[in-house]
Amino acid sequence: MQKPASLVALPENLLAFAEERVRAGEYANLAEVTEDAFRLLLQRHERRQMLRAELADVLQQMDENTDVIGTE
Repeated sequence: MQKPASLVALPENLLAFAEERVRAGEYANLAEVTEDAFRLLLQRHERRQMLRAELADVLQQMDENTDVIGTE
């Protein structure tokens, strides 16, 4: 069973942008625009998490006085 959709209120400028994307034929409807926006937001979040983890590893190596050049 599919979960019912939640309603999201958008500022006028974002709603106008989303509606224009639909009129331009880039998306079939506003739900597709919203799904794509959240997918991109999730990708950005995951990338930031990955970069934070990589940075933490480098900082830990530096604290341990290990060679960080050339390690992957």
